[in-house]
Amino acid sequence: AKKKDLGAIAMMHENAYVASVSLSADVGQTVKAFREAEAYTGPSIVIAYATCVDWGHRAGDKAMVMQQVQAVESGYWPLYRYHPEKVGKDGSNGFELDNRRISDSAMQTFLNNENRFTSLQRTSPEHAKVLQGAMVDDANFRHEHRKRLSMSDEDLLEYLKKAMGEQVTGDRVTI
Repeated sequence: AKKKDLGAIAMMHENAYVASVSLSADVGQTVKAFREAEAYTGPSIVIAYATCVDWGHRAGDKAMVMQQVQAVESGYWPLYRYHPEKVGKDGSNGFELDNRRISDSAMQTFLNNENRFTSLQRTSPEHAKVLQGAMVDDANFRHEHRKRLSMSDEDLLEYLKKAMGEQVTGDRVTI
């Protein structure tokens, strides 16, 4: 089963400022999100990734910063901001994806470093392979969705043309 996406649920309301942050992975993005959330006159929600001592890490408790960076780089935890007041301004849909790329090798490192994943790998390797494979696929799917969501209509059209193997000229059509 896929995990719930609290940020996507909150963004469905369209009048709420929503951000997903990780302080150790990107301090600047976190500060910007909190400033925007505070300045927004409507409801705001900032969802922050926090490491958990119970999950454990192969490098010990001092690895919490590294753990947050790996969670973001792997795509396990996204960094984004949705600002309703930007919708429609300069063709914006209000959504900004702050971690544009994710890495499969970072995901493997993330999976291999957290006790919650390695204990399953030790006790039930086949089950771990299936579940963790599904988690990787889900992270890639969600990142692809967020990447498309962050694009303008023109950029999305070019992106989809490339994906379909069509020639992209770079010419913009104004309707």
